[in-house]
Amino acid sequence: MSLQENLWSFGLVGLLLLALLAFRRFRRGTDDYREMRIARQRLPSWAVAIEKLTLYVLLFATLGILFVAFTTSHQGPISGATTVYAAIGGFLIAFPVAALAANGVSWIVQPLRHANHLAMQDVRASFSSANHGLLLFAAVSVPIGIGAFVLAIYEPWAR
Repeated sequence: MSLQENLWSFGLVGLLLLALLAFRRFRRGTDDYREMRIARQRLPSWAVAIEKLTLYVLLFATLGILFVAFTTSHQGPISGATTVYAAIGGFLIAFPVAALAANGVSWIVQPLRHANHLAMQDVRASFSSANHGLLLFAAVSVPIGIGAFVLAIYEPWAR
């Protein structure tokens, strides 16, 4: 990779990741986050396994859709910086979308919903507070991911 490509790859990506880490630190200090952690620890192992499997399936499906969108939009050879931006941008878009969809599945599937309600009984956590936290994360990560994804498609460092 050229010096210009390295600067694009590591400079801007570093700033984007610092913004996400700052948000993560802020989010972990909130009461909602602590309450959800307590509720998650109370969930039965079968519910945890199903929810994780659902999240991973939805994550890979969303990443697959984004990969198809990238390959149809991008012209020419793929450089190192392009790969970095496409991968990070795709993950920053796909993870909150998949997590919100997995919460939706947990709400729709009655045994999972019941297990979650039992785990959340003595805490202030709820499906709405979990979704609120994910929406906050999505409000930060999705615009950053879209920006990185668009940079990967147009490759300003290659011009």
